[in-house]
Amino acid sequence: MNDCPRPMRGHNVGARRPGASERAPAGTQFCRVVTAIANVVEHHLVEMRFALCFDGHSLKAVADAKTAEDPQRYAERSLQLAQREFFAKKRYLTHNGQPVLLVFGWPDDKPVSKVDWSAARKNLTLKPLLLSQDKQSEWADGTFLWPSPSKTGEINHTKPWSEVEREHSKFYSTPRRNKGDITMGVAFPGFRDVYCDDNCPDEHMEVIERDGGGTYRKTLRIALSHEHVQYVQIATWNDWNEGTHIEPSVCFGNRELRATHEILNEPGSL
Repeated sequence: MNDCPRPMRGHNVGARRPGASERAPAGTQFCRVVTAIANVVEHHLVEMRFALCFDGHSLKAVADAKTAEDPQRYAERSLQLAQREFFAKKRYLTHNGQPVLLVFGWPDDKPVSKVDWSAARKNLTLKPLLLSQDKQSEWADGTFLWPSPSKTGEINHTKPWSEVEREHSKFYSTPRRNKGDITMGVAFPGFRDVYCDDNCPDEHMEVIERDGGGTYRKTLRIALSHEHVQYVQIATWNDWNEGTHIEPSVCFGNRELRATHEILNEPGSL
């Protein structure tokens, strides 16, 4: 095992999305935190762009809570909020003049598949280009790849690199539905979930080893090697609870940051 000891649950700092039971307007507290981050990017990090990722798990929370608001309406209000607070910012990521929005969650899973996403953005003046996870849905304008460990009943079951490589090869070789649709690749250092280590022993996620920095280098180079990939997402900066962080740490130093600099400066990488 070449990973750091697991972090304490909830030790990482981030924005907490409101659950349906909190009766909060779509993202009030969450929006304030993300707005603060976006303002830093807007005014101080002049070379950086940012985009939002809508977490499909929030739709399940709405459905399970059985409130007066259904997942469709929740999705519509969330997109309206995103337009009002973020889409017009000059540092927001756009593609051919349209804002880009990722929809996290496997597109065939409920309730992501039950939302009419075309209707959800119908009345927006700044209509976003929607990217579905791992494969392109009918409603999506493209797709993004994400680390893909499977659930297993075994703790610390390792997913072989050959399986990771095969999944990435399939993603990048699958043609998009329309010419010009977006393909967003991914680079990640590994995966080691701690959310279920103690509380749900039958739902452990596979471990993807860091391989001394090799997993990050390989996934980044694979993503950059495909000319049709318009964007590459690094997953993630600081999700310590899933072991995907590249943020400098005691265990790994700034290894992934140095690898990023090195690979992006290789001839022909961009």
